[in-house]
Amino acid sequence: MMRFRRWLAALCGVLCVSFHAWGDVHKADPLWADTTDFVRVSLVVSAPSGGALYSTLGHATLRMECPTYGMDYCFSSEIAQPMEEVWGFLAGKARVGLVVVRISDYVAAQKAERRKVTGYPLNLTAEEKRELWRLLDGKVAEGLYMTYDYLNRGCGLEVVSFVDCALARERIVYGRLPEWVHGSRREIACRALEPFPWTRVFMMLMMGDEADREVALEKRVMVPADIVEVWSDACIEDTAGCRRPLLAGAPEVLYDPGADAVPSSRFPGPLAVFGAVLLMTVLLTVAQWRHAGSWRRCGRVADAVLFAVQALAGLFMAFLWWCSDLVATGWNKYHVVLNILPLAVYVWSRMRPFAPDVWRKVYGFYGLVLAGFIVACAWLPCPDYPLWCLFGAMAMRCFYHAYIYKEERIKNNKSNSKRKRV
Repeated sequence: MMRFRRWLAALCGVLCVSFHAWGDVHKADPLWADTTDFVRVSLVVSAPSGGALYSTLGHATLRMECPTYGMDYCFSSEIAQPMEEVWGFLAGKARVGLVVVRISDYVAAQKAERRKVTGYPLNLTAEEKRELWRLLDGKVAEGLYMTYDYLNRGCGLEVVSFVDCALARERIVYGRLPEWVHGSRREIACRALEPFPWTRVFMMLMMGDEADREVALEKRVMVPADIVEVWSDACIEDTAGCRRPLLAGAPEVLYDPGADAVPSSRFPGPLAVFGAVLLMTVLLTVAQWRHAGSWRRCGRVADAVLFAVQALAGLFMAFLWWCSDLVATGWNKYHVVLNILPLAVYVWSRMRPFAPDVWRKVYGFYGLVLAGFIVACAWLPCPDYPLWCLFGAMAMRCFYHAYIYKEERIKNNKSNSKRKRV
């Protein structure tokens, strides 16, 4: 019995020493340390790219780095098969989710597109970093958890939302804000898309009145590069009123392609193209007015092309308005001038050339609508000069057709009066 008690006492002593040593090891373990240097969080911004529609505004991700355990990941919002589901994207059916990639793989993908990648360290506490990582892991586990909406659910908006949710008992206080923040989201998108004029025209046709609605500041910071500009003077304020800067440390350039970051397009811009269309339309109309017989066939071809382009643009906008689930698409002011009705009137007037006075009034009315639309939009923000050139060319042709039908009515009246005299 005494021997058993000695063995039991010895075993208890060994266990006590083992538990004490295990506790000392885990107290020294960085996972248990309350230090903000153990995990580093950075905002990673990729420069815009002119290759694809979804990359013309750039890209924003969150980088979670733990050097002790060799973990360095980017949590990036990605669209499922963006190039294979173009109509799914336009119809509002494209799904987006959070994907985890190694920072080396992410930089390599951006390097292939020659996009500059820069990291901006965030000044978060250990608890906030832990909460942010937990939120990101939860979103990754959800997979494709939401429908993509470029105006309300872009990558920049998601990054701002994740950081804001991680600050449970604190809040972001913004300092001096740039002037563009006070504009609408349409104006912000116009400003960001100035280097890509064709994309700008396409996006202005897609954006409905949702882009002009007033939203909170966090919803207006949708361009990745704008996040850095807004956060540069922002602070994090705790419950005691103490503040610290949101961005801490110098930016880290992960990849820099140099001066040729965004290759310039060799194709002429929309203003040059539609301006040339307007100039050729004016010359053709003057030539038809002075020599109607020799330029009649060219005039018919020009009318068919102009009204067909207008009808196709109108059908595309009607599809976005009625069939798309994108919240960003909806009623657009261009629905007034871009629709299928002018092409239908043109075809009908060519097939049934009766009642010239009726067609004169129809063409004259639509020409006035186009001219009035251009004048009315001149007072609105984000002027679309290329589209105005196209509308001016269409108005010129409408006024010409109204003039032709007026001359035809005068000739008919003269012939009818001669018949009555006979």
